Amino acid sequence: MDKTELRKEIKRRYKESFVEERSVWSEEVCKHLYEMKPVKDSGVIMAFYPLPDEVDIRPLLKQLHNDGKTVLLPEVTGESTMVLRRYLPEAEMIDGSLGTQVPATDLFVDYEQIDTILVPGVAFDKQGHRMGRGKGYYDRFLTNLPKGSVKIGVCLPYQIVEFVPTEEHDFVMDYV
Repeated sequence: MDKTELRKEIKRRYKESFVEERSVWSEEVCKHLYEMKPVKDSGVIMAFYPLPDEVDIRPLLKQLHNDGKTVLLPEVTGESTMVLRRYLPEAEMIDGSLGTQVPATDLFVDYEQIDTILVPGVAFDKQGHRMGRGKGYYDRFLTNLPKGSVKIGVCLPYQIVEFVPTEEHDFVMDYV
């Protein structure tokens, strides 16, 4: 199955799932992420503010912030670029590009401090391969981050597939 077909298949699976089901799955994923050693040991975590078809990690973002961790969210700023903004639960969330929400906070530029990255995707396989939405934002951005930072693919159960077609520039997740 090529990437176009796989995106259609995941979209079909999303439409066949129920809101309540996705909510329960999101809670389970958040609990699992919170208990993972790389997350527990991190001081600075890059995460994401979920789109409707992604794991709802908003409760986890708040929990990590309340634990004293620095939580960062990406903002798409151009055709191929992203920047990071600090997540603060009380900060106003404003419309970003591509349907995303971003906090109206200061930019974070000390990428070397990032310990763990929670990465969304359309599909993942058990070998850690990820398929995004096709624009390459994360693959380009991850090249700016420390080599030792832990990459965790965050997804709902129906987004895990047997095989994700990959290209040379695609990053492999350390955990899914």
